[in-house]
Amino acid sequence: MCLKKTAVLFLSLLLFLTQLFFARIVGAELPTKEALITPATYSYLLLEEAGKKSGTESIKLIKEAIRVSPNDPAAYFELFDKTLSLHPQKFFHSLNHLFKGIAAYPRSFWWFFNLTGILSGALLIALILIPIIIALTRLPLDVPLMAHEIQENTRTAGYLLVLIPSLLGPYYFLASLCFLSFLHLKGRPRYAGYFLLLVLMLAPLPTAYLNSYLSASSSPEIKAAVAVNEGRSNVYAIETLKDKEEVPLKFSYALALQREGRIRAAAEEYKQLISIKKDPRFYINLGNCYAVMKRLNKAMDMYKTSISIKPFPSAYYNLSMLAREKLDFAAGDRYFQQASNMDFDRIAQFRELRNDTKTLALMGEGLSTRELLSFALGQGLKDVNIFSLNGPLVLTAFSLLLITILFLSGDSTAMAARCKKCGKLYCAACERRIPRVGMCTECFRSMISFESNPSERVDTIVKTHNYLKKRRRILNILAFTIPGITLLYVGRVFSGIFFSFIFLFFASALILSELFTFNIYPYSHSWLTFVLFLILILSYLSGNLYTIGRLKKGWL
Repeated sequence: MCLKKTAVLFLSLLLFLTQLFFARIVGAELPTKEALITPATYSYLLLEEAGKKSGTESIKLIKEAIRVSPNDPAAYFELFDKTLSLHPQKFFHSLNHLFKGIAAYPRSFWWFFNLTGILSGALLIALILIPIIIALTRLPLDVPLMAHEIQENTRTAGYLLVLIPSLLGPYYFLASLCFLSFLHLKGRPRYAGYFLLLVLMLAPLPTAYLNSYLSASSSPEIKAAVAVNEGRSNVYAIETLKDKEEVPLKFSYALALQREGRIRAAAEEYKQLISIKKDPRFYINLGNCYAVMKRLNKAMDMYKTSISIKPFPSAYYNLSMLAREKLDFAAGDRYFQQASNMDFDRIAQFRELRNDTKTLALMGEGLSTRELLSFALGQGLKDVNIFSLNGPLVLTAFSLLLITILFLSGDSTAMAARCKKCGKLYCAACERRIPRVGMCTECFRSMISFESNPSERVDTIVKTHNYLKKRRRILNILAFTIPGITLLYVGRVFSGIFFSFIFLFFASALILSELFTFNIYPYSHSWLTFVLFLILILSYLSGNLYTIGRLKKGWL
């Protein structure tokens, strides 16, 4: 008898442990309440748990995170990191996870917003640094020429008046530097000056985008709207977005109320939104509210109204669910087929995540990443005045004025020049006859005349040799600095700007990729950092090897 009781107790305990074990496994497959209400937050919790484990258990949790929130790049990057292997087949398989993570950027607001912030910031920094580098490279050569011109003709000092508007702001200062840096260049290099001044007219655009990016990253309203539309938090949106009149914020507030079960309050918000704008998504979500309140006919009317405005797969899917609730299976199958034809992947993903729930599973609509991005940019650009001194219109007028003056000064005979052989400064005022080979009269005479004093010829040759030796030493040193500086120094401006801009852009993007991780911490753009680092090395080597090759051949 005791043995029988012991066996029964043992079997009961075994069944209990088995049930507990399988419940934990199955529980990981079934969607929890948190996964349904805030899937992105639940996905991050799964990733955090996966970080504490290893092997197949960790990979399983990451895949579950992807299933719950497939629009989050972080989960794909974590899966890439966990599955990375040197085996060729496994390597390309893990690389596929990396590409999926990159492809998910446009579907995740903060990841995409950070990426565009990095690129616009890098573009702005490169546009600012290029004129400064050109000025630092060219002005030490050109300032003595300006001084020589002013000494010979004081009216040429009028060119320095372009520095006065530089007090109005940084872009005026950069445009003035560009003008002075290209003033003594002739022919094709001068066209680079026109081009750079035209590009500077566009500099306020990345500046405005960067300002809107920085303001949006710290805006409670933008954070709340993104949080609710991406399934991260509803409570924060309810607290922050109450009584907001902007349609995206009001819609996000209604969506948060609906997801937190405050159906009647959400329905009232949707009704107010419909009175403002006839958006089919408002009707779909209002229909969902009516369905929860068991007003199925009213809910179906809302879905049909939304379809009359613009068909959404969610409207057809919800109609199919309600038709089946009313035992109209033929209509339910017809609506379901229409929903699947429109967006099969979305329907399949929704059913996989929600079909196991006991309550009626209806598809809702939110704001897309593009809409959130447009709204965030609009908020950031709201205070931009295009007619202000630092606005694009006034800067464009100033740049066009400088281009006109630079073009008209191209035919001026008062411009000084530097002898290519000895470095002497000369101009039309101090030379009776200027040879057309870029030399001063003394060097030109020493080349074509053999009747001069031999000692004078030797002095000229030694002077030329010393000047060219010093110049070559400077070029060799510059060849190992920022790519393109050597080319700028010798007047190959187009090539110099190209190599310098490429290097500065990717160097700036590399630095910003480590800084711009707003609202995605503790994750980062590690793949982007790696790619930018490789491109930066390639740009540095290609630019400097190009320059060194021409130096060795004596072309510079």
